[in-house]
Amino acid sequence: MCVQNRKQIQRWKRWNGGVFEPQDVTNMRTGLDRAWNSLAPERRTPEAMDIMAAVIVHLATQGERDPVQLSTQALQTAIREAPRGAL
Repeated sequence: MCVQNRKQIQRWKRWNGGVFEPQDVTNMRTGLDRAWNSLAPERRTPEAMDIMAAVIVHLATQGERDPVQLSTQALQTAIREAPRGAL
């Protein structure tokens, strides 16, 4: 996992009061890694990372734990919502 993704995981814990179980965090990290790696290198921007991480945190707080579902939703949202030129 890249350093940027580790920092994002640490932010998740702060955003959500650190209430995710270790396996939940692993699933969230896996989902973020899958989404990140699905982007073309030139589309891997801080904005895209922030959007994907926020989606994953939101979904996880709603109960989603499947890394495939987390990554799919995060990627779709990042593509749809990232500022023009960022993706």
